[in-house]
Amino acid sequence: MEEINEQPKQNRYIYIDIARAFAILCVVLCHAVENVYYTIEWSELSSYSKYFKIFTFTIGRIGVPIFLCISGTLLLRKNMENEDSAIRFYKKNLLPLLITTEIWNVIYYVFLCVWNGNNFNFKNLIETMLFMRSSEAPNMWYMPMILGMYLAIPFLANIVKRFSLKVISVPMLVVGIYTVLFPTISILLQDGDMASRVLDIIFLGGVYGLYIMLGYYISISSKIKKVPNFILGAIVGILYLITVVIQIYLWNFGIKYNLWYNFLPLFVLGIAIFGLFKKMENIQIKGKLYQIIYTISNWSLAVFFIHTIVIYFIRDYINALGFINPVKVILLFVITLFISLIAVKIIKSIPILKKYLLLIKKEEK
Repeated sequence: MEEINEQPKQNRYIYIDIARAFAILCVVLCHAVENVYYTIEWSELSSYSKYFKIFTFTIGRIGVPIFLCISGTLLLRKNMENEDSAIRFYKKNLLPLLITTEIWNVIYYVFLCVWNGNNFNFKNLIETMLFMRSSEAPNMWYMPMILGMYLAIPFLANIVKRFSLKVISVPMLVVGIYTVLFPTISILLQDGDMASRVLDIIFLGGVYGLYIMLGYYISISSKIKKVPNFILGAIVGILYLITVVIQIYLWNFGIKYNLWYNFLPLFVLGIAIFGLFKKMENIQIKGKLYQIIYTISNWSLAVFFIHTIVIYFIRDYINALGFINPVKVILLFVITLFISLIAVKIIKSIPILKKYLLLIKKEEK
């Protein structure tokens, strides 16, 4: 999630606002599903509840791929042909994101110690802040990953401008085979050896780097506009159903697969959906509807940080209600989103918190 500004520019990409708003809604939905179904065994669910869980969880998993495609679209377009521009990117983009991440690392560590009744361990906190251990907050895995991507952005921005897609497609294909294709085959065949590799390609960014690169290439492609909407929509629908059906199949056979971003059908689905957003490039949305979309888009990173704490506070109350699980998911999603947006609105009224805690910046004149 790249940092964003407070007011819309005249030349902003409306389709990016729509995509970003959609992505954060997906993330909140994903966590709502997890926090309703996390204590319930698959065999205990009704057929309807099973289908609802997988259908909504799959939608939720689309959020991160869209966020990464957006990052590729916006960041790889930047002109960073010299050292000064690269250093400026690190100062204006990487450093603020790092500071905000560390603040939330501390907040989540202290919060979860109190919430779970654990003793405060200063060593564990320092290791978390140094990214030597994973945060226990379920959403914070994303931050070390995106910070690592930011380190490479100045170099990637030059590579995509200096080399043709024909050349760049070679390492991208290798990364795709080893980080997407083989792990997917491994899941389907339950063959752990397929997911292992000797070839070291970590420095190429893995599946997350692929999302960023493909997001950029989709954003500059004129060919995507030539694909009829109904064909691209049909592809998205088919990929979505394939992703859902495979998960249901695995769970029914006792394989508790937690859908991840390197699963081939989900990977292609995320890219295809971003292609649909790209086709909205010339869409015109004004008035109250755009203000709602823009606000959710603009506050997406802040909502990302805040919503998990909100879920911790309200999930037990929602789960205690005498409703069926799908209704609980919808309630948890809607209430969490509403409270998170209200919290952002309140917190951003304090300039220092707006800048460092929420990473919402004023429009540059």
